[in-house]
Amino acid sequence: MKRKVLIEKKENHVWTFFLEEDQIAEIHCAKSDEQEKVHQIGDIYVAKVQNIVQNIGAAFLEIEPGVNCYFDLRDAQNAFFTHKIGKKPLCIGDDW
Repeated sequence: MKRKVLIEKKENHVWTFFLEEDQIAEIHCAKSDEQEKVHQIGDIYVAKVQNIVQNIGAAFLEIEPGVNCYFDLRDAQNAFFTHKIGKKPLCIGDDW
């Protein structure tokens, strides 16, 4: 299944579109406050793997306390680890 995530910032809102097979599956909208720290695509973080969900091909990473993000498992082979727990490509507790 082909999946994409599109993110658009318009005025004071951030729109997130989840597409499956080029069809919109979900739409999320969040108010953006310019004064707050905003995490953006392209920022680089050291993250800790919190959960791995094989059936959707995803891992959920914590990039700072209370801030989690989605990670596509197909990209795990290109990861650089600061602390590796197990021998699998990605394990809960890995830091990278």
